[in-house]
Formats: sequence, C-alpha cells, structure tokens
Amino acid sequence: MTISTGFRIPSLARTAALGGLLLLCVNASASTVVAKVGAASITREALDRAVQQSVSATYFHKQLPPDTFLQLSKTRLREMTRRELAALAGRAAGMPMPFAAARKRCDKIEKQLGPKVYAESLRSNGWTRDEHIREVAKTLLAGEAYRRFVTVPSAASDASVRKVYSAEPGHWKMPESVRVQHILIRPDKFGDAKGTEAEARAASVVARVRKGEDFAKLAAEFSADDYRVKGGDLGWVHRGRLVPEVDAVVFALELGRVPAPIHSNEGWHVVRVLERRPARQFTFNEAAPQIRKDLEKHKVAATEATFFASMGKKYPVTILDPKLR
Repeated sequence: MTISTGFRIPSLARTAALGGLLLLCVNASASTVVAKVGAASITREALDRAVQQSVSATYFHKQLPPDTFLQLSKTRLREMTRRELAALAGRAAGMPMPFAAARKRCDKIEKQLGPKVYAESLRSNGWTRDEHIREVAKTLLAGEAYRRFVTVPSAASDASVRKVYSAEPGHWKMPESVRVQHILIRPDKFGDAKGTEAEARAASVVARVRKGEDFAKLAAEFSADDYRVKGGDLGWVHRGRLVPEVDAVVFALELGRVPAPIHSNEGWHVVRVLERRPARQFTFNEAAPQIRKDLEKHKVAATEATFFASMGKKYPVTILDPKLR
C-alpha cells in the first residue's frame, strides 16, 4: 500500500491518485542514485515506486515489454527532475513552503484511506507523517511555481483570440450533424458466416419499429451496441463519425423514417434520424474557448521549454544511469 504526495505539475504528469506514494528525492544512502538535480538526489527506489504507480494506474498490472517499461521509466524520471527544478524555482523566488495546505492534503488522504491503512502505508515506505507532509508541500510548491512561471505567462489575451477568429472566420464552423438512434445486430459467432440470420433479425426489428413499437425498448433488447443502455441514442454526430455505410444513409434520411437494415463489417444497422442541424458559422463566443486552448497549448510548450532550460543551467540535471539518459 502506498500513499500520494499529491498532484503533480499539470503538463508534466497526469494527476496522481490519492492512493499512490510519490517519493521523489530522498537520502542518497537509502538507495542507488540514478539522477541528481543540483544537490538533490533521485534514487532508484524513488523512481521504481513512481513507475509502479503509473503501471498500476494505466496498465492494470499487465506485463509490460522491457522497451515499454524503460520508456516509462525515462518519462517518469523526466517528470521527477522537472518537479524538483520547479520547486527550486519557487524557493529562489521566495515562495513559502505551503505546509498548511500540505497538512490538509495529508488529512484528506488519511481520511480516505483510514487512519490504520494510512499509518501502515507510512511505515511500509519508511516515512513519518512529517516527512510525508514535507513531500506534499514540495509538490504543491512545484505546482504553484509552474503556474507562476509557465501557466500565467502563457495565457492568451482576448485580443489575440479575436485576432485569430477574425483572420479566418470561415474556419470556425459547426458541421452538419444529425441525432441518430441506432440498433446493431451482429452475426452469431457460430455459424451464420454470411450474416443471413442477423439480416433477418435486423429486418424483423425494422418491421416492428415501423409498426409503432418503441425503438428504445427494441435497442435495449436486441442491440449489440453499448448505446443500447441509452435506447440506442448516439446523440449528435457529424459526417465521418459513423461507419461509411451508415454515414452515407443517415445524412440523406428523412426525419423519423426507418430504412432497410444497413450492412457493414460490424453487422446490420437499424437507424432512425431524430433531429438534424445544418452547418453554420460559430459565433466568436462559441469559437473563443477552442481558439484560446490552441493558442495556450503552443505557448505553454515554448514557455515550459525556456523555463526548464533556464533552471537546468542553474541546477544541472545529471542522469547517472546510462540506460535512462
């Protein structure tokens, strides 16, 4: 059982689960040192724990190929060195260690795990509660430093967003879309190689819908599609979102009409178009969030690269394990 030091820097790593410990920089004597950030050391024990956290969260205990595991180790080590650099930047800027916030975070973790499990987790990792609080505080400091030196300077101004919209307004369009109700009939796994039985079942469903039976109930009963729990309602889709055979039919289909079953490599499709939206121009207010997101994504990448390059000159990062370089 492991416990978390809290969230990690947003663009450096995904949000850590409250249940996983991220031990980043510890006493060099505790384990083999694999990297140094200035005077701080990152140990093999710390890296292995961080990698295992990612494996548990993403790969669900699958056996990873050696190349994938090595690449994951490199990625996590890069995150760990950047977390340390961001914390150093915060300290250099005179930002205080957020111990009060760290205590609250640890209290939350203890409440979620339960006092007994939390205490056992600390012991299994050789930590005291104060040491855990210090690590959480460092992570929070790194996150705040990243926000101050990378996120805030990368914010897109309203003027820059409007400039992009005005330069090419025709680019920002809502495509034609339809709201589709759908039932998928797949051939049985045994026999029915040509799908003739499945076609007959699909035709029967079409006939029942045309006679007035409830489409949603038939979808729940017969559809092999995950949307059967929603009565077969796929929601709004635009061209290219459905398999080509279905796509070609639904965008030419009259509202409410149920055509003959449509065949694709997935099986037989029973469809009905509930609503239709024509293509239209996005207003500025509709397009602005996506434009801002795109602008800030590119600016964050450039600002982040400059920030860490600058910090790396002040506090050199040395990877001691050749395989991780």
